[in-house]
Amino acid sequence: MLREELDAPVKSGHSAIRTDMRADRQAAERQAEEQLAPGVAAILAAARRPRLVLAGVLALAAAALAVVIGDFDMTTDTGELISASTPWRQDESRVENAFPQLKDSVLIVVDGATPELAEDGASRLAAALADDKAHIVDVKRPDGGPFFDREGLLFASLADVREATRRLIDAQPLLGGLASDPSLHGIAATLATVADGAAKPGAAPADQLATPLARLSSAIDDRLAGRHVFFSWQRLFADGAGPLSPPIRRVLVVHPRLDFSDLEPGSAAVDAINQTAARLQIDAAHGQHVGITGQVPLADEEFGSIRENIGLVGALMVAAMVVCLWLATRSARMVGAIMGTIAVGLVITLALGLLAVHRLNLISVAFIPLFVGLGVDFGIQVSVRFNAERAAGAEPMQALERMAAAIGEPLLMAAGAIFLALIWLLPTVLFNITGVTALQYFGGTSILIVVGVALDTMRQMEAQLLMRHYEGFLK
Repeated sequence: MLREELDAPVKSGHSAIRTDMRADRQAAERQAEEQLAPGVAAILAAARRPRLVLAGVLALAAAALAVVIGDFDMTTDTGELISASTPWRQDESRVENAFPQLKDSVLIVVDGATPELAEDGASRLAAALADDKAHIVDVKRPDGGPFFDREGLLFASLADVREATRRLIDAQPLLGGLASDPSLHGIAATLATVADGAAKPGAAPADQLATPLARLSSAIDDRLAGRHVFFSWQRLFADGAGPLSPPIRRVLVVHPRLDFSDLEPGSAAVDAINQTAARLQIDAAHGQHVGITGQVPLADEEFGSIRENIGLVGALMVAAMVVCLWLATRSARMVGAIMGTIAVGLVITLALGLLAVHRLNLISVAFIPLFVGLGVDFGIQVSVRFNAERAAGAEPMQALERMAAAIGEPLLMAAGAIFLALIWLLPTVLFNITGVTALQYFGGTSILIVVGVALDTMRQMEAQLLMRHYEGFLK
């Protein structure tokens, strides 16, 4: 009991000494900060208050993440990348207004083994797609339909019309019989009538019917031999050459409903077209083939290539970045700090971009590698300089001070120069030349964020070690 009473003043004195030492140390730190350059003083002030600064950074990151999750919106519409006020965009708009069928279109090519099959596939597919209002706006047939059925001969030359008329007249003996009875019995009766007429004296030369009869005979022989035959009555009386020859390819022009929130805006419509063709059995087994091309599918294919092996490419990129950081810093803690810095800075930049323009576009993606690259660069510079000072024998806080004095202000000046170039001069020039509206808003802000977050993160991590060292000394 007596010993405890004697030890109490000693312990109280030790506590008072520790309190005085902390007060003296804090006063000395404040005086030292006042004598340092503003940038260095700010770094050291933040390093001596790691928990407060770290809490602020985490709160800011959490708020930014909430903005990104709640308000993220991105369009893949390339038309929004270029300002509509540029002269060439105005010319393009006038052309699109004059020819609206060419804008955002899907071309469906229907090939058939015979002209009849091509027409059958195109007409059935056009009718089915016209009813699909969920995916298709409208369907047009530039090479067929009722108008061309009535007026098609008006688009051919006079010589071609005369030749087609002559062939129809020559085939009249067959056409008349087939029109009255298109059954197998009617075909046989028509052939018998034609043969009897050709045998009579003074009849028309039988060689006029040689080509139709030869084609009909070939089809019958193939069928009797068990081979699958696609027979065409139109080709029976046509020579297969010239603008009036029966086509075996038909074209549909489709305007799909585009979803610009998807990386491939027309993918849903294209999938619907393929599914409709399969449901209608417009396929090779029935002598037909459907091909899809046009402005929308080609653009979707370009954007779709981004998704190919995106997981593998992303993993390789992260692995390469980690290896580079490890080779530069030789510290797992610093590698983690730099990676965390980049992640936090990217989230904050993305949130600021959404608050500024409300919706991102494809140009925004280009700033991700720029941001990551500069973040790695600045992080390596800070870490390498800090390691060098530590290797020279400096204590953690002293190493931070020397690092900040050596490269803190130059890095901030470099970031400021890049900021001015990217957000003021360069975007203005490029906007005036190209009209790319997104360049007005993005660029330098992300550079300042990554530098600030990089410096703060490194300071907080090293300051934690420093605080533990001080606490151990005081104890």
